[in-house]
Amino acid sequence: MNYLNLLCIVIVYEFLHSMFRRNQRRFLYKKALERARKTGKKLLVVGDPNNGVFNSMLGPDYEPGDECLDITGCPKVDDSVVKYKGKMEDILPQLDLQKRVVFISCVLEYVDDIDSVVKELSRMDEKDIFIVTVLGQSKHGFIQTL
Repeated sequence: MNYLNLLCIVIVYEFLHSMFRRNQRRFLYKKALERARKTGKKLLVVGDPNNGVFNSMLGPDYEPGDECLDITGCPKVDDSVVKYKGKMEDILPQLDLQKRVVFISCVLEYVDDIDSVVKELSRMDEKDIFIVTVLGQSKHGFIQTL
């Protein structure tokens, strides 16, 4: 197999994998939103819904929720949404997570201090945690798996 063929296979694989993650995000976001509305809790979305190549071409996979946390501060998100700019490990300890449902989309690989994030999320009801990872593995209540 030559280099060009291999490159084409990798590109097709990455495209298909990205489309799979888009579907995962849509599905889990919907479940997180339903859980937030059912429990009367705020929906905290971690990961700017407007970031990413596919989102810029095809539109966002999910909405920003009631609150949006991202290293960029979710600049394109409507001002009616509470926005947090910074790292998860810095922002989460400042929030009362018992009053929130958390949807995390493809950002855990950027976390410098995963232990502090896990510590904060472990204080929540695992039914209030929805996660999509870059590896394509969605975790609901991932505290048990880390």
